[in-house]
Amino acid sequence: MNAEVTRDIFSKLEYWSVYDIKRKFDEGRLNVPDFQRNDVWLNPDKSRLIESMLRGIPIPSIYLAEEEEGKYVVIDGQQRINSVVQYSDGKFGLSGLKVLTNLKNKRYSNLIGEHKQLASRLLDATIPVIIISTRADDEIVY
Repeated sequence: MNAEVTRDIFSKLEYWSVYDIKRKFDEGRLNVPDFQRNDVWLNPDKSRLIESMLRGIPIPSIYLAEEEEGKYVVIDGQQRINSVVQYSDGKFGLSGLKVLTNLKNKRYSNLIGEHKQLASRLLDATIPVIIISTRADDEIVY
């Protein structure tokens, strides 16, 4: 008799700020596996995410699998992570905005210099992060 073993999936919900995401990314604690898509969002897509965050619009969850204490594999949310990291690194100016059109072509450094309150709002903006325990089946991650 072939008994199928099922494992419970343990997960927890946290809220990470853009600042937290950027710091963890820079420290090499967010690993994007090979099965993930490349950076496919264009600047207008990335800009609209930033605009949504600046306006306080809730952002969809990021899903991570915990590798070891403090290190994670990105399951879903790579484009959102790339967008906030690249914008805070000054890699693109905002484009394709629908509401905050006065921020067109503004890079993060412009926000710091001209719109300090918006720069702070962006760094403080939170994204729900669902962390799946390492005790979960590897198939869940992929």
